[in-house]
Amino acid sequence: LVNAGYTVNASTKLPDHDPLDSPNLFEGLPEPIVVTGKDWVKLKCRDDLPDQLYVAMHSVCIEPEVEFKAWLQAKLESVKT
Repeated sequence: LVNAGYTVNASTKLPDHDPLDSPNLFEGLPEPIVVTGKDWVKLKCRDDLPDQLYVAMHSVCIEPEVEFKAWLQAKLESVKT
């Protein structure tokens, strides 16, 4: 978010693969809260979501595309059994 020009007033980092099921997960966090799409999959069924919860979406573009596809195809073929 900072690299995109947003001001981040506070942040909380949890371990990768955290289940995000703590009953006080949002306690003390200022809104708005921004989470990753990966986190949203775990959070969307909770009944205690804050009013201002946003999901940061991103995409990846690999260049040069043609060369990458050829490299990936070769790697996949090398592991086929």
